[in-house]
Amino acid sequence: MIIAIALYSLVIAAIAGAGAWLMARNRVLMDEPNERSSHVVPTARGGGVGIVVASLLGFLALGIHGHPTVIRDPGFLGVLLGALIAAAGGLADDVRSRSYSFKLGFQVAAAALAMACGLTIDRLYFPGIGPLALGWFAPALTLLWLVGLTNAYNFMDGIDGLAAGTAVVAAGFLTVALIVLGQIDVGSVASTLAAASLGFLLLNLPPARVFMGDVGSQFIGFALAALAILMAREDPTGTLIYVVPLLLFHFVFDTLFTAFRRWRAGEDVTAAHRTHLYQRLTHAGFGHGRATLALCAIGVAQGLGALWLVQNQPALRLAIFVPALALQIVYALAVTRYEQRVIE
Repeated sequence: MIIAIALYSLVIAAIAGAGAWLMARNRVLMDEPNERSSHVVPTARGGGVGIVVASLLGFLALGIHGHPTVIRDPGFLGVLLGALIAAAGGLADDVRSRSYSFKLGFQVAAAALAMACGLTIDRLYFPGIGPLALGWFAPALTLLWLVGLTNAYNFMDGIDGLAAGTAVVAAGFLTVALIVLGQIDVGSVASTLAAASLGFLLLNLPPARVFMGDVGSQFIGFALAALAILMAREDPTGTLIYVVPLLLFHFVFDTLFTAFRRWRAGEDVTAAHRTHLYQRLTHAGFGHGRATLALCAIGVAQGLGALWLVQNQPALRLAIFVPALALQIVYALAVTRYEQRVIE
């Protein structure tokens, strides 16, 4: 089984890498540097098309060999179709720059379709209270969940290797967590996403030959957010839904921290900018490679925390967010001090 999984993953990675290579070689879409860019030379973008194509082929292979129940599951169809709609909105933006409301419309449509397929957060665990049924509030929270995590992932695709590297780490640990939980079918979907991201990452390492583009970041972000609901839909404890936010906690924290700081400064939080923590770190001279490596290391720590979460009692599971938050606060302070040191 291990050999079969390894070979399958290598094939998916090769397909994703080939797709990204074709986008780069033929210069189908080009990203010209501007005042908000982290790159200085024109670079091909839209390489995330390779991730989407490889994932689709991988899911088809799963349905034909070994996991036929995957494609017959309405919840999985919600993950797949929703991710494709989110990716379509991202691809349209890659081809020609669109407004934020345009992409948001695609994200909302993707979330609505996923919910129509039965992907809804019905229960959440609250510390000191326990699991609570969400009732009429479930659709609203699910919409916020899917759109919010998709945007958080999209916002963090700004330096070489970060979004792809995080996808490999997060989807890889999610695969292991799902195997621990006995959810082999859903785990096979997560492993496909990890393998496709790995194939693209090889061309996206600093200095990147091709950028993921919104087509890739929105596909991955939505897929991970929807997989969280899929893995937790039969969880009576209401705690398993927190696994994916923990795996992406550095992305979520940076997004919320930056939005709050910009709001306090009176800035338009929906306007394009380059003041995320990871962007401030790289622009201060830390470099794409070191910044990506540091954040992927944080992702690994969060992945180990996710494995701890799924193997502990429900009442203890959310305690892992305490060290995760402490790590992010230390990271934010370190970025600020690094900036000040460079200025001085």
